[in-house]
Amino acid sequence: MCALQTYLGALSDAWTKPLPQDEAGDAYIRSSEVAPHYKPRSANLAQTTFNGLLDLVELAKRWKEQLHPTQDFGKDGAPRPQPILRNQPKF
Repeated sequence: MCALQTYLGALSDAWTKPLPQDEAGDAYIRSSEVAPHYKPRSANLAQTTFNGLLDLVELAKRWKEQLHPTQDFGKDGAPRPQPILRNQPKF
């Protein structure tokens, strides 16, 4: 949960306060432009992916609203070291 909280917080921040250089990525995510490196097989897949992204951002927002500002899943006896959520290539 603490790794998800960290990851989703960063995702939410990037979604709600994008950097100016991220405008192209924003256009790809919102499907106003087609990304050259990834083309969903169907409009349904693109829409489902977009809806999933919105769901994750909403989850991060709810956690932030429901938890006290000094509270997070990485405290209160959580295992140490704090886990890292990351993608890895599969060989």
